[in-house]
Amino acid sequence: MTRWVVAVMAGEVRESVLESWTTSTDQVLVVRTTDAVEAATHLAALPGTHVFLVARPARHALLHQTSSLLSALRPEVAVVRFPTTAATVTAAAVATTIAPLGLDPNAAATLLEQALAGAHSGAWVPKVTGLEFPQPSVGQHLGGMFSREGFVAALTPTPAVTRPAGIAPAPLGDHVLLSGPDLPPAVLHTLQQAYRVGQHVTVPAIGVGREEYGANGVEFVLLPPAARLHPGPALGACRECGLPLYGTPRCPTCRVMHQPNARPAVA
Repeated sequence: MTRWVVAVMAGEVRESVLESWTTSTDQVLVVRTTDAVEAATHLAALPGTHVFLVARPARHALLHQTSSLLSALRPEVAVVRFPTTAATVTAAAVATTIAPLGLDPNAAATLLEQALAGAHSGAWVPKVTGLEFPQPSVGQHLGGMFSREGFVAALTPTPAVTRPAGIAPAPLGDHVLLSGPDLPPAVLHTLQQAYRVGQHVTVPAIGVGREEYGANGVEFVLLPPAARLHPGPALGACRECGLPLYGTPRCPTCRVMHQPNARPAVA
């Protein structure tokens, strides 16, 4: 029986290396260590056939090291890397939403990949000192010294740094706004106005802060209702792993490019 797990690399060291992001599922984990050996060892002890590792730029090296070690420890497990610039809460929120649906690993990987690339995600930061992506202007650096409203770093789908009032409007009325617990009320209101959303859900913070955003940022993401999270019709089956293919002839877990129902060729 196939079973997938999403592990978000937080890097923040705590007593517990692996933590469930919420109590609603054990398929979404936060990895709280900066040691690849420790991370891989704990992940190797999990039951499952597919492990999806997600990390933002500051932890890409940790991501690749953990992936290689985990593959060596559990060669029968498909380990898939998702380096991303999206807010880490995106991966956790999408995976938690789809976990009860009983999706096969390729369907889950496809939805995860789509969300990390296309969801409106970002972070509110009190100042832009130390923020490397998106890169703030000199004026924003100077202005941050004298303002308390902070900035919004839009991460996906279009990177930009703006004042909260400068967020590009994008009507997403049926979406849900999810954010960490410390989002200032005025910023929350501005986000709801800009994206035309009414529903807001406070979710656990992943733990990213100064290492990612140069300051203690509060991440957010807008997601459609669960009923709209669907990978689309299957195009066929991967001849390498036998799982369905959705939307593209590239298998999201094997990373093999081929025509459905034909012998694959390595891209």
